[in-house]
Amino acid sequence: MEVEKDYDFESPVWWDPKVRRVVLDARSFEPCLVLVRGPEFVLAGRDAVVCSGDLGRAGCSWPDRIDLPVCDLTLDGRTYRIYFCHPHPQARTFDGSTAGEITEVVTRTGRPGGVATRRISVMRMPSYTSLNPGRKRMQRFRALLP
Repeated sequence: MEVEKDYDFESPVWWDPKVRRVVLDARSFEPCLVLVRGPEFVLAGRDAVVCSGDLGRAGCSWPDRIDLPVCDLTLDGRTYRIYFCHPHPQARTFDGSTAGEITEVVTRTGRPGGVATRRISVMRMPSYTSLNPGRKRMQRFRALLP
């Protein structure tokens, strides 16, 4: 039996389902995980996998949003805006169970190729007030793109 390896990249992110310019209700930002293994990626939230596929087929742009590390990931004609840091003081945060809940969602769907990821510690979550929030995570993700 072959043992699944860890992901090449795993990071907490916040998905903006509205791809907005102005934030009127920050509670709609979804805490998610972005996971990459080889050419495959998955963006998953507490309730479902938001999108998944081949990074080589995805388009990426890096909009300048008030000095926040942001990626607009486009797959099959749809854009998914992800923030690599807590985007707004009123946005939902990761709590002790968030990473575990998302890991279970990914495991149930079997993407990509099953899950053997370690639990992500809440201590590793970026905060809205941290110095240079999420910038290193975004740079690591950017380096994986073809």
